[in-house]
Amino acid sequence: MRAAEGTISGYGWLNSLYDIAKTGIFTLPIHSPLNSVLLTDLYEVLTYLSWKNATVQYEKIYNDLNKK
Repeated sequence: MRAAEGTISGYGWLNSLYDIAKTGIFTLPIHSPLNSVLLTDLYEVLTYLSWKNATVQYEKIYNDLNKK
């Protein structure tokens, strides 16, 4: 598993695009999910990634507080 993580970690931005494509949030009717993400305005993609990161951080803090 560690070897696979090392291989994948070198493609951080590409992994992010694939993760966004899997959600289907930017999927256009005549394009594949990945191509749709590539065609989406970069600002929109980065805004979505920022929101997703903030949500994860909030949930982590919330869960930590509930454990105490």
